[in-house]
Amino acid sequence: MSHFFNIINHRWFGWFICVIILVGMLTSKFLLGMGTVLFGAAALVNPKVGQHFKNLFNQKGLMAVWSVFFMCLLAGLWSEDTAYWLDRMRMKMPFLALPFAFASLQNVNTKNYYRLLNFFFWAVALLSLLALVRYGLDYENINQDYGAGKVIPTTVHHIRFSLMVVLAIAVGYFLSGKKYFEKFSWEPRLQLLVTIFLIVFLHILAVRSGLLAFYGLMFYLVINEVVKRKKIGWALLIGGVLTLGAGLSYRQIPTLKKKIDYTFYSIDLFQKKESIRELSDSRRLGSILAGWEIFRTHPWLGVGLGDIKNETNAYLAAHYPDLTDLGLMPHNQYLFILAACGIFGLLWFLAATLYPFFYKHAWRNQLFVSMQIIFILSFLVEHTVETQVGTAFVVFFLCLAIRHQDFLEGEG
Repeated sequence: MSHFFNIINHRWFGWFICVIILVGMLTSKFLLGMGTVLFGAAALVNPKVGQHFKNLFNQKGLMAVWSVFFMCLLAGLWSEDTAYWLDRMRMKMPFLALPFAFASLQNVNTKNYYRLLNFFFWAVALLSLLALVRYGLDYENINQDYGAGKVIPTTVHHIRFSLMVVLAIAVGYFLSGKKYFEKFSWEPRLQLLVTIFLIVFLHILAVRSGLLAFYGLMFYLVINEVVKRKKIGWALLIGGVLTLGAGLSYRQIPTLKKKIDYTFYSIDLFQKKESIRELSDSRRLGSILAGWEIFRTHPWLGVGLGDIKNETNAYLAAHYPDLTDLGLMPHNQYLFILAACGIFGLLWFLAATLYPFFYKHAWRNQLFVSMQIIFILSFLVEHTVETQVGTAFVVFFLCLAIRHQDFLEGEG
């Protein structure tokens, strides 16, 4: 038993589990779930568990993220469908386990933080390269599939993967700017080249959630650089390059062109209520309209987290019967919270997820802000934290960034 405690108390054990979680996030839900449980259990079944709780309660950024789990717990009190509420709570387990686990993580210094980010960056780059090779091997068929709303196969769901690609772009730009390298001084230049490759790949993958997050990120980075450089002309040049690049991408990248054309086609059919059951955009639009109507009829506390799926389905049955029995939920995280938990729930969720932005001057940290922009923009078009990978993605990187921010402020 003492040998077991020596292992889980070792300063590198937590970082090893972080690597497992990242690999699972990119490749395997089973590995992701196992890593998350192991991370939380190692912090709980530990002689220093009292100190871990003390660390958590002293770190307000982690406490804010942790509180989301309890908001969802309370939202089950006025739910009739207990089984579905419990399923939602299972999906929210990272909000409970990861803040506590990160409170126990040792050695959260800049070197280890950058090393883990660098691992994530290269893992995403490798998987993106493999996806691009798969696209090249089946070029004609995949291009044809894009006309029907499908995408290049990726190791995890394409929407979540696209968001991870955007975060890898932010990480690559950040680390190359910091001149970070493991062994060779030329690594930052290679990071920058791979970052450019990831930008190209993101446009070939043509997932709209990822593209929205990318251009939001680019807008922030340009403004941030202008503020530091004090050169408006430079900003106009970069803005022009991005605009030109977006236009050329539409003309020259067949997957992107087909995805955009498919979007307009889907919207047109949705307005006509024709053949909408198999169209992903019709499902998205229908679920958003359902979420808004549910909020309007239950504005303060919502319908309860357990009843959100049934209420969404009831609205669709009345207005868009072709979309019933698909298990749809409002395809916007903020609207989802409004419909399920009401205005009070949304205010809680906003406070919990935006507070880290102001925690210990995190708004001055370029990478921290980049992460928040990606998360927020994904919330506007996806119910990101209603999926296993999406929840782990947001909570893991948010908690990791908060812990590093603690280190920076302590160092300062």
